[in-house]
Amino acid sequence: MWPRWLFALVALFFVAGCNRSGADFFIVAGNAKDLTVGSKVMWRGEVVGEVVAVEPQGKAVRIGATLRETFRERLRADLRAAPVESALHGKRPVLELYGGENQKAPKIHRGQQVATAGGGDSLTAGSWLSRDNLFIAGGIVGVVLLFFVVRGIIKVLTFLLTIAICAAVLWFTRDRWMQYGHDFAGPEFEAKLSRLAEQAIHSPAAAEAWSAIQRQLAGLGEKSADAVKQKLSAKAEDLHKKGDDTAADELSHLRERVGK
Repeated sequence: MWPRWLFALVALFFVAGCNRSGADFFIVAGNAKDLTVGSKVMWRGEVVGEVVAVEPQGKAVRIGATLRETFRERLRADLRAAPVESALHGKRPVLELYGGENQKAPKIHRGQQVATAGGGDSLTAGSWLSRDNLFIAGGIVGVVLLFFVVRGIIKVLTFLLTIAICAAVLWFTRDRWMQYGHDFAGPEFEAKLSRLAEQAIHSPAAAEAWSAIQRQLAGLGEKSADAVKQKLSAKAEDLHKKGDDTAADELSHLRERVGK
């Protein structure tokens, strides 16, 4: 029988081998965007760590990063990350972080794989006609129909009425989601917002103002598209007063795209 210390040594060797870089977390992305060891890790306008490993993994790339002690204790496992290169960071590639504040999620453990953030050109809600939503809707309809079958009181009129009610509920839910869905500020909201900012902002003054807005939003309990637009308007007005119309116009352009 093998001694216990040998099993412990093998386990320690295995764990160390899986995280050779000593990274606090890593992501697997399709494109590293020219990230290198030493590139900054950014979260809402602040430098919170650095990249410590960029390794090929099949057709993708595995990016490992460490966090500063303060943020290692603060960020949660709902964190998302993505390589970014834009004028917002002086056109230097950085690893941008999103989310990470869900108190119901556990803290990040060393060597954890973090999901790669998506992000598109719009902050509108995703398609409501997804496989999960259809599955849930089908389950609701199935339970209702099964109830009527078991009770032996199903009739054509009842069936049609049930279908009509379910359709009305789904339509109402979809309408509310499409109208207010962008107000939920999860990691994907932040990722999409960041993509819009990358496209709209080019001047250093606008980039600095946007970083300040990100830091302000980090302190809000509830972040929404409306909150973002209000702060963009205030910053744009302030820049206009200072005579920097170019930066102000960039922030105004970004505001127009938020929530569309």
